[in-house]
Amino acid sequence: MKKLIFFAASAVVFLCGCVKPVVVSEVLQQGENDVIYTQSNIFYSEPDNISCLNFLQKKFIPYGTAITVVECDEKKLSFKTADSDVIYTIKFSKGERLVSMPNYIRSILGFADGKAISEKIRPEYLAKVRSGEIAVGMNKYEVSVAWGKVPPVHTPDEKNMT
Repeated sequence: MKKLIFFAASAVVFLCGCVKPVVVSEVLQQGENDVIYTQSNIFYSEPDNISCLNFLQKKFIPYGTAITVVECDEKKLSFKTADSDVIYTIKFSKGERLVSMPNYIRSILGFADGKAISEKIRPEYLAKVRSGEIAVGMNKYEVSVAWGKVPPVHTPDEKNMT
């Protein structure tokens, strides 16, 4: 009887506790010497519980920040910045973003550093983007760097109940 209970408990842990790992270096096609940087400001209130929707908060990790991935799976991305030992964890929900974790990673991380990103921002808006603000007249790229990429939108269809 004890063996049956152990087997059943092990099966539950195995089936419910397995989350598919995501290899960020493969998702980004990272070369041996490539450094990964944030491609937009990432807002948070608690570093271990960052929403994938990037809600505006008082604190943020600036665009162009070098990071090292600690762990990544289908539900979370954990990383450290080059200048801190704090582990930041973005909680991911495919239902909230309407994209897969690999596509989400491609939207927030890349190989462009802060200088390269800043060069694409018009001078009159650079200070606003750096401070996590937007302004009338900004283009889509400037807004996406300041506030993060806008998730795809699901428009409900009452006829098909979706």
